Amino acid sequence: MIKNITVIGAGYVGLSNALLLAQAYLKTQVTLFDINRERIDVLKNRQSPLQDREILDFLTHQSLNFTATDDCTGIYKNSDLVIIATPTNYEVATGQFDTSSVQGSIQAVREQNSHVPIIIKSTIPIGFTHDMHAKFDEQIYLMPECLREGQALYDKLYPSRIILGMANDTNPQESDFAKQLLELYKNASRTPNATALVMPTTEAEAVKLFANSYLATRIAFFN
Repeated sequence: MIKNITVIGAGYVGLSNALLLAQAYLKTQVTLFDINRERIDVLKNRQSPLQDREILDFLTHQSLNFTATDDCTGIYKNSDLVIIATPTNYEVATGQFDTSSVQGSIQAVREQNSHVPIIIKSTIPIGFTHDMHAKFDEQIYLMPECLREGQALYDKLYPSRIILGMANDTNPQESDFAKQLLELYKNASRTPNATALVMPTTEAEAVKLFANSYLATRIAFFN
């Protein structure tokens, strides 16, 4: 059962996922960790550090099992799920994503909990999840996000699709967890019949990168 969830990163992706999964009727407990103390202090006062109407509404009016902290000491030990949503800026000079924050987060989680499932939601290069899955003893997945800034929680509440990338779909333990995870996201959304797709991690990574390219092309065209 997925009951205790830890989310790393309080940007649009991390915060929207944390609040979505913290809805009281789900009976989950969500802890959001970020190194930005100012942002965490705002969240502790049930205010939004981001410009997002649904996020503010959830924080001020919804019943949530939600806490925010800037101290990661021991927070992963009893987690049933860890979600990583840290920045991975694309560096033009090298032509690569800076994935150091994601890998550092995985390392920190594994030092406290060697088997908790980890979901990567950051933008990463193709092959990264497979490499992390091999390096850190499996149980590492990818859920690509295509959220609009300012409407991130709305997009989580009304998803057009839910995608899960798995590196090993022949492992019964990982397959069982995948079913639980997808069911949790469906129940948390307001579109319980949303399409859920399971695919290899490389394909899921490609979906995210292709979606980003498509949206960037649309913006450039309309501008």
